[in-house]
Amino acid sequence: MEIKIAPTEWREYSIAIENIQFRMLISGSSEECKKDEKFPDLHSHVSAELFAVTKGGVQIITDENTLILEQGDLVIVPPWVRHCMFCSTPKSEIAVWSFICEKRNRGRVCDVYKKLHRYVSGDRPLVYRDVLDLCQSSMNVLSEDSKGSEILPAIRAVELLLSISDRMRDTVSVEKSFESDRYDINRMMRLDSIIADFCAEDIRLEGIAAELYISGRQLDRIVRRRYGKSLHSVMMEKRVQAAERLLVTTDITVEEVGREVGFTSPSGFYREFTRYYGTTPAKYRKNKLKPQKSDR
Repeated sequence: MEIKIAPTEWREYSIAIENIQFRMLISGSSEECKKDEKFPDLHSHVSAELFAVTKGGVQIITDENTLILEQGDLVIVPPWVRHCMFCSTPKSEIAVWSFICEKRNRGRVCDVYKKLHRYVSGDRPLVYRDVLDLCQSSMNVLSEDSKGSEILPAIRAVELLLSISDRMRDTVSVEKSFESDRYDINRMMRLDSIIADFCAEDIRLEGIAAELYISGRQLDRIVRRRYGKSLHSVMMEKRVQAAERLLVTTDITVEEVGREVGFTSPSGFYREFTRYYGTTPAKYRKNKLKPQKSDR
């Protein structure tokens, strides 16, 4: 993933407000990201991470699903949730910064922690749709980073998070995920094509997942929903189907047929073919090529 940011270390801004100790982490101003061509690695942080799209679109990929973010969408990923960002639209603009919110024991003060704790204690991303003003405010938080103040970025970040909490407290986020129908169609077509083209090769689930820009866990769910079986079973089925065509349309030996469709040993080929067609490859060929009796 290539993001245009200043080549600096993470910078931290810390502030105590009411009953919270708030720490904000920034690594440059994330203004433009290019369309990625390589599936990035999933990772997690001790901090929560905010992503706000002001232009274009990105995907936030987790172990569970892939969130499709478009202009005006904002997501907060809680600590320890494995994720990564994938740019799906060239020159997308997105604000990215991290934060930690810890509760302080104070007397009769405003309970700020109650409003913000969901962002740092959940186990799934929180998604907010069509909130372009909040996304722009998220980008403005980053702009405070260049003004030299020791606390202003943190103050602006807390103000923004409180605004998000107040506005969304009575709403339930509906995730627009990579499982939506229009993405399913394109992905399923690509999956079918990959399996058909590479069934004779030793291609792994992770390799196909990388081609589809999803995690291996996601791909396993998709394959089972699509075919009702594991990827290994689908690949074996495609191989024996290809072998069946070669057996009845060519005169190459049975062993050569097995090698041609991707089996590394004759015993493995015989076992899978017999499991699928109920007879050995040689007997299947003999029965199919046997002259048919005339009805006369």
